[in-house]
Amino acid sequence: MTDELNDQIEQAALAGLEELSMLEQQRAQITAPYERAMADTQAEMDATTAAVDYAIAQAKKGVADSVLALQHTVTGERVQAVYVSGRASWDNKGLHGYAVARPEVMQFLSYGAPSVTFRMVKEKAKPFVGGEQ
Repeated sequence: MTDELNDQIEQAALAGLEELSMLEQQRAQITAPYERAMADTQAEMDATTAAVDYAIAQAKKGVADSVLALQHTVTGERVQAVYVSGRASWDNKGLHGYAVARPEVMQFLSYGAPSVTFRMVKEKAKPFVGGEQ
């Protein structure tokens, strides 16, 4: 009895697998043209995205160079290029216990290069005008 049940289950499983295989082949035939078109479209999107990313990077570099030359923050409608002056750094090993007593300690002071950061500008609320918004 057990063998008969196993045979029935196996036959049902094989029939189901054959049916699924046939349906999968049909699906592949139906979707093949669309999959090619989707792959082509994705390739175009990837190329466009790369070009846009490059253009944004170039624009940011140009703005950053200008802000560094101006040495102050510039704010646009949507983006703010924040000027950040170079940070002071100390040679702590050379200055340890020395800075308070000796003014010549300033020879160990150095400044890093200034930089620029970008921030999104918050949209200002539009004023309310009489019964309309």
